[in-house]
Amino acid sequence: MAPGRPRRLTLIAGGVLLTAVGAARIYTGLDLSGVLTGAIIGVAIPLVLFRLLAPERSFPISYRRGKSAHLSVEGPRGEAIRRALADQLGISVAGVEPFGTAGSGGSTPLRIQLTAQPQDAVFGKLYALTHLRSDRWYKLGRTMLYGTLEDEKPFNSVRRLVEYEDYMLRLMADVGVPSAVPYGFVELTPEREYLLVTEFLARGKEILDAEVGRGTIRDALSIVRRLWNAGIAHRDVKPANLLVRDGKVFLIDVAFCQVRPSPWRQVVDLANMMLILALRTVWRRVTADPNVCRPVARPRARVPCLCSSRSPWR
Repeated sequence: MAPGRPRRLTLIAGGVLLTAVGAARIYTGLDLSGVLTGAIIGVAIPLVLFRLLAPERSFPISYRRGKSAHLSVEGPRGEAIRRALADQLGISVAGVEPFGTAGSGGSTPLRIQLTAQPQDAVFGKLYALTHLRSDRWYKLGRTMLYGTLEDEKPFNSVRRLVEYEDYMLRLMADVGVPSAVPYGFVELTPEREYLLVTEFLARGKEILDAEVGRGTIRDALSIVRRLWNAGIAHRDVKPANLLVRDGKVFLIDVAFCQVRPSPWRQVVDLANMMLILALRTVWRRVTADPNVCRPVARPRARVPCLCSSRSPWR
């Protein structure tokens, strides 16, 4: 129960009830020492152990509405973020606030204001044990829906989850896919909480809120082309993960990316991208772009063209 008046009233009511039961048992002839021993073993020892093993600062409870994946960054956790960024990455923080939570369910996205340059900011993704459990349930659900097409192993620790996303961001930069520049990650609580820090794409808009012309279509589909050529599948192409800034498209949130994926996963990326673009422009412009029809040269397997009459996905 969260701290406050309801908790105090509950504790008082419980104390009154235990006192009444103890008095009744003493009145019926039981020994006073037996009642006191029962109260100590049943109440005092569990209460002390609970305060020692599960303190409020480690397991805060609140009844606010919102996604369970989004953690509070106020109080001790906010101070821990500031200390970790200063000690491990040399970043002085002026403020930390949630940012873009509507399109994120597997982490806590943050906008981190810098002290040295107040007009600038960096982007942070806070990962904890709750997000690790969400990743496991997400992958289990996809395996049940699609079978071997989506069969994969979940991460076994929060550290591995953050390390993998940091690696994929650097791989995106190496293969030329426009994405947020990674700055590394910091450890808040060993094996429990980590913060991934990347470039904050200021002035970036979701693709459904931006102007989409021929150049934007070509840029967005060329991202899929580069992913295919590099043997990577994003697996989470959606409007919230496509930002447009100064006419250039950026692909963000690479936590679900996979290296050397199956043709199924690569084609799903293309299909999602085409559907998103078709929502903002004429669909014929999307299907007529040359990036949709050129075949992919892959040493392991060839990804069929969606526009070909021989394609099994038509």
